[in-house]
Amino acid sequence: MTPVQKFYMRIPRWVPLKLIASINLAGFVFTLLAAVFWFSSKESEAEAEFLEDAIESHKILAPAIERIGQKNSELLAILASEHSTPEPNDLHEVLVLLERHAAQSGIENARFIPDATTLVSASTVRVDGIGTGSSEAFRMFFVWVNRQTWIEDVGNFTLTAASPEPNFTIELVTRFTTGYSTEALLKELQ
Repeated sequence: MTPVQKFYMRIPRWVPLKLIASINLAGFVFTLLAAVFWFSSKESEAEAEFLEDAIESHKILAPAIERIGQKNSELLAILASEHSTPEPNDLHEVLVLLERHAAQSGIENARFIPDATTLVSASTVRVDGIGTGSSEAFRMFFVWVNRQTWIEDVGNFTLTAASPEPNFTIELVTRFTTGYSTEALLKELQ
């Protein structure tokens, strides 16, 4: 006799087999539903844990995001309010303007030197600049440079991390419409 037959032999004859089959089926369905609920509860717990982590990271990052938003609004205000300065009349005025705005931006020891090879043409002159300051100062100066209509091109802008503050080098191509001759520009440099 098999174990299944032994099991059914212990059941009294007055209990119908359909009832036993129904109870077994109900138990199977109950077990299946319990497993589904258990897995869904584990999934809900994982989702709740993910949301808690997201809320925690938002709390941590909120001040930094707010500062970035403030910096962005400051930059937009600067861009909206600041217009191009009038076109300089001579090379000396260009150098003075560049050094003045570099100093106003917070760049220390800013020096701008015209490239002698570009002095041949009276309408465009390349100016090389160097200086030290914070990255915020460079950003402010760069924004100002980009707003100037008389600066034709910004060539190389290099920022080098140095102690205690970073250094920068910049190459600007300025445009003149004054009609100076090469001799007048060379005389002005002396």
